[in-house]
Amino acid sequence: SDLKENIIAGFATVDFKINENNTFKAGLRYEYTDSKLNTDKEGSVVDRQFGQFFPSIFYSRKINDAQSFNLSYSRRITRPTFNDMAPFAIFLDPNTFFFGNASLQPATANNIKADYRLNSYMLSIQYSREDSTIARFQDRVNLSSNQQAYEPINLSNSENISANLSIPIYIGNNWTMQNNILVLYSQAESYYDDVLVKLSNTNYNISTTQTLLLNNDYSIELNAFYNSPSISGRSKNESFYAVNFG
Repeated sequence: SDLKENIIAGFATVDFKINENNTFKAGLRYEYTDSKLNTDKEGSVVDRQFGQFFPSIFYSRKINDAQSFNLSYSRRITRPTFNDMAPFAIFLDPNTFFFGNASLQPATANNIKADYRLNSYMLSIQYSREDSTIARFQDRVNLSSNQQAYEPINLSNSENISANLSIPIYIGNNWTMQNNILVLYSQAESYYDDVLVKLSNTNYNISTTQTLLLNNDYSIELNAFYNSPSISGRSKNESFYAVNFG
């Protein structure tokens, strides 16, 4: 197979202070893409050309020395990697394979994010909607041959709403903690054998890193996290956790 892709892009940005406590930034990027993929057996597999605008806006307000607020909007593109597209098979065992997907499309997302900081504490809230989301390692089972194949696919779309709270804690001069709590609501739509599959899930992740300084030469660190059941593409993942000590 032979892949040729040309991307032409231009970007403009503006950055200025409204006043001492308010800052505004904006940017606009235009991309034009020309992709061609040919194989020896099938000839032209992909021949697509498209152009898109990608704006971004960022506003920051310093409330006082302890507090600040940020608000941003951006439109982004995620392109499939070479390994995602390359049309070859990786044999994991006699009945399990991984395939590339030469027809993968880029994914475009609109993101809105708000941050509030109080001293060292940070609260972030984000919403994103993505069309043609690239989901890797999506399985497909052939019941007649009892074979399973994994491949990257394009979902129809996906939506995510998340809230992340960062809580550092200092206990004396020698003991510090960094704690994070993430709550994420996700939903995705995809087709499996011409059947529309809709998944939704609320997932949370709790993590902590604790560092204890014993003296100038030695310190102890404990890192732990727990991730509740979540979705990945059109698949569901069980919960998992880890504890590390050093």
